[in-house]
Amino acid sequence: MYPFEAEAPKPRRARNLATTGGLVAAAAAAGSLATDPDGGWYRDLEKPSWQPPPVAFPIVWTTLYADIAVTSAAVLNELDRRGEVEQAAEFRKALAGNLALNGGWSWLFFRGHNLPASTLGAGVLAMNSLRLARRHRPRRRGLVAQPPPRLSPDELSPLRPVGWRRALPDRSTPAPVAAQGCRRTRPLRRFAASPARRRRRATAG
Repeated sequence: MYPFEAEAPKPRRARNLATTGGLVAAAAAAGSLATDPDGGWYRDLEKPSWQPPPVAFPIVWTTLYADIAVTSAAVLNELDRRGEVEQAAEFRKALAGNLALNGGWSWLFFRGHNLPASTLGAGVLAMNSLRLARRHRPRRRGLVAQPPPRLSPDELSPLRPVGWRRALPDRSTPAPVAAQGCRRTRPLRRFAASPARRRRRATAG
């Protein structure tokens, strides 16, 4: 950690869990008030053979709502840890809107008795939930790129490559003149004239 680096704010876990739990509880209560599985309209609908039994619906919806509360609180904790106050506020608004769609679907289906509108509402709810999950998913700590450490010149000196290039000759001193000739020369020899040669020279003169 660098000197004078600000300490990361601590997440408010209890407050975040209370917020998400309250929103989920409100959506569950609003939806349960409109749900009427024992009504005549719902009983007269043609249902597929693979529909779960009635006892499975409260178990599945309770598990789903509990998961929404816990995972949403984890997202708020991560945003608080990073100090992103505006993003946390946006997530709370987006979560409230998503749960409003969730609770409103029961009124559209069980009270409105409108199958096309209920199908459209279910599609809008699914797309909104996918967008909410992909936009505000927490980032993993291991995948976040960290800035490289700051090293002083003294710390960088052992990292410099040694002997990576050929040493160049010193141009300040002239190079020695190479010896001319590629083979050894013999000294010239003076041969004395023979007596017969001297007599021929005297006769010719």
